[in-house]
Amino acid sequence: MKGKRFGFHLSISKGLTHSLHETIELGCNSLQVFSRNPRSWKKKRFNKNEVEDFKKVRKDLSIFPLVIHSIYLINACSDNFDIYKKSKRLLVEEAKTTELLGGDFLVLHPGSCKLVNKGIKRLASAIDTASKFLSGNKKILIENVAGGGNQIGKNFDELKRILDRVKNPDKIGICLDTCHLFAYGYNFRVEMNTMSMFSELFDMIGLEKINLIHLNDSKFDLGSKRDQHEHLGKGKIGTNGFVNLFKTGFLDNIPIIMETPKDFENADKKNLQMLKKILKKAKP
Repeated sequence: MKGKRFGFHLSISKGLTHSLHETIELGCNSLQVFSRNPRSWKKKRFNKNEVEDFKKVRKDLSIFPLVIHSIYLINACSDNFDIYKKSKRLLVEEAKTTELLGGDFLVLHPGSCKLVNKGIKRLASAIDTASKFLSGNKKILIENVAGGGNQIGKNFDELKRILDRVKNPDKIGICLDTCHLFAYGYNFRVEMNTMSMFSELFDMIGLEKINLIHLNDSKFDLGSKRDQHEHLGKGKIGTNGFVNLFKTGFLDNIPIIMETPKDFENADKKNLQMLKKILKKAKP
């Protein structure tokens, strides 16, 4: 684990700074949070002193990257123009909050639409507008999806089309979710298929555009198109699937955030222990 950046998605219900101390208590050095209720349109207001304390403590504890996950209600590629406009406004709000909190990445689910070309055009426009509010090296990261319904961003081709459409590509990256990859149909339980997946990734996007990994097992089987996370090694991907991913060495320098269930006491600690076992098995 030496030199790796890894952490969990944690709640800020007990305060921003509490999530930082919880990160350290878990033995982690990265953090992902929602900046508001992910299923509500209502914006959360942060106290100025709380934000300043959060940024100071984070710097002191050397926790990075700080990832803000956008709310689930955003659908910036919607066929419905009113939903698109509202989503674009909310994405701008999320970008401003990411800037306020000093976040490094803002993760975005692309959304869904029936008219793919039109949807990608709308999504790129919303990203271009929102990314203007992010300074320095801060980025919006497009997360790949499981592919159910009319979701956009389910494979490397669609992700590339989104990246190609934005006007400022330096402000955009990709967050790869392992559960979503598997649910769509990328079978990294087989070592040869894992290499083929990375070959496709290199050809279509390039590894340099992958800024974050969401490391999650899957409750449902390969190609199910269903997005439900499971504890590492306990789902359909299994320990060997994750070992195959890390044996390639391609993910060595990419930060990891786990979004595994919190359905029993010390669940995060158990998943961290499993991550350590996986990385040990993946060593040459």
